Amino acid sequence: MVVVSLVAASCSSGGAVSPTTRRGPSAATASVAVFVPSYLVTQDGLAYDAGLILGARIVRALEPGVAAVELVEAPTEAAAMDRARRAGAELLCVASIEEWKDRDSTWAARLPDRLTLEIALRDVATGDLLRSASYKAQGRQQYLSGNPPLEEMLGDKFERLVRGLLRY
Repeated sequence: MVVVSLVAASCSSGGAVSPTTRRGPSAATASVAVFVPSYLVTQDGLAYDAGLILGARIVRALEPGVAAVELVEAPTEAAAMDRARRAGAELLCVASIEEWKDRDSTWAARLPDRLTLEIALRDVATGDLLRSASYKAQGRQQYLSGNPPLEEMLGDKFERLVRGLLRY
């Protein structure tokens, strides 16, 4: 098992990629569908879907290294797998937000936001799990006002972890 512990000035992140369980299509020539369940969040009085933000970041991370990548909207993972099959995708990247603690991280509170994600890569033809990864991030300790956006915890280190799923 490869374990990565990453620390940056604004965010500390860690991720672990599990060993390959089965070989799937070649990542460089693969067509990848990305599915992230809806995860509604209210931050600073605004509601948004953190699942869509996470899905868009995964697509951005994968675009340079695969033949095609597309965000699939579906109510469940099974429905996403079916849509990926019909669209001709070879791999399905499934990400889920396991924990999102949107805390008051203003200067006075000093409570950082926390994020835990699980990401899996599946072979669309067989449904087999090819690889999986866990990702944890924590926002900075202090802000003068408001909370950091989710994107702060999904930086370059997150994108490298996602791309690492395709290296098998």
